[in-house]
Amino acid sequence: MTFDRIAGWQIGSAGGLAEDFAQPDLNAKEYDEQTIAEVNQHFRMGAKLYYDGDYDAAIAEFEAAHAKIPNAIFLYNISLAHARKGETEKALETAHQAQDFGGLGEEEQKQNEARIVALERVLAANDASVQIAANQPPPVEPLFHFGPAGW
Repeated sequence: MTFDRIAGWQIGSAGGLAEDFAQPDLNAKEYDEQTIAEVNQHFRMGAKLYYDGDYDAAIAEFEAAHAKIPNAIFLYNISLAHARKGETEKALETAHQAQDFGGLGEEEQKQNEARIVALERVLAANDASVQIAANQPPPVEPLFHFGPAGW
């Protein structure tokens, strides 16, 4: 695991950024050095945990960073981690929170909008599958019962 400095923040990198993983671009002048260092540490640890596949711990780190310096990128990355866990509803909810919070970069905004559409389609498809399964007739009983030889 290597760490690269991007936009004044350290991010974890395993040979590059994972798909659409995003780093915060904050105006560091608004915050004291201690807070920035703590948020940086939470973000770096969250990125490492995300790349390591420990999505629950990554979510906790991104939430801790967001609590100290609220930023849509933290919500965006929390959404990515929920999606990786297969928690489509939570991923969609957090993606909407990131959208509503505002301040995503142009590229992240486009990616987030596309992810919202995709997550909504996944949920709609899951709902349709449940509806289809609920409307299926019961299995038909065989007319003949075959013995051990299949006859």
